[in-house]
Amino acid sequence: MEAFTVRSLHAALHVKVHGPAHPEAVVLLHGGPGVPDYLDEVAAHLGRRFRAITFDQRGAGKSKALDGSYALDRYLDDINAVAGHLGLRTFHLLGHSWGGLLAQLYARQYAPRLRSLFLSSPVPGPGRQWAAMIAEESVFIARRFLVPDLLRISSGWVRGELGGSEAGWQQFYGTVWKYYFFDPEAAPPLDPALRAGISGKAAAGTVRAILKTSARVLDGLADALSVPVGVLYAERDFLQRTRRPVLKRFPAARGYEIPGAGHVAWADNAAAFHAALADFYGQIKTA
Repeated sequence: MEAFTVRSLHAALHVKVHGPAHPEAVVLLHGGPGVPDYLDEVAAHLGRRFRAITFDQRGAGKSKALDGSYALDRYLDDINAVAGHLGLRTFHLLGHSWGGLLAQLYARQYAPRLRSLFLSSPVPGPGRQWAAMIAEESVFIARRFLVPDLLRISSGWVRGELGGSEAGWQQFYGTVWKYYFFDPEAAPPLDPALRAGISGKAAAGTVRAILKTSARVLDGLADALSVPVGVLYAERDFLQRTRRPVLKRFPAARGYEIPGAGHVAWADNAAAFHAALADFYGQIKTA
């Protein structure tokens, strides 16, 4: 794996490239927002076939938002900066969770650059669709909370949102994390380095930008794409009702449902997740 920093006018992005040099590349977009990249395992698997590229999104982990902006257009600029640095005219795009929404926004604006689009447990859309997702996630997690976790989540949110504490946000996300797995009590703890790289400022700024954006920005996306699209969700994903807009948006997409898995599907059922990737990318002729 190779790691380096890509600098643009607006950001300094910590980038990792997995796998040997290959004419075809896949760019992976992690979720959050405000969380560093956690897709090494997925990238390493894809690195057997592609040049697999991950990066910490602006303001999180080792990446910086030099302009202090978390506007959605800036996120799209960052993807272009990474692709441009690596000399990629076209590439495959994979997004997880919030990264799945970001991938859709990128596809809407830069469809000709894409070789394929794969969405893993994607958030449905901005604006009202994001708000509906947050409501569904809150109910899903509340039904599974252990009381000590509820106290940690509540106090972390208060310290982070109302007090501006980065440690509060890290406590909040660090506790919520395990509820993204099929069995929260068997979930691996959040990696300390990942937790330390969580940015409440990036999270809050990005969410504000998402909520200000109309979901209609994604209207006509499927018609604008002429490349394969894959959509994957999991049996115990918190995205149940709110996955419907995505499935409606991409009626011809290859769909996958991972059994025995939660929102971080590859961690719960790697074999089924890898099989879905093999099926999806197996249909695509590569150089």
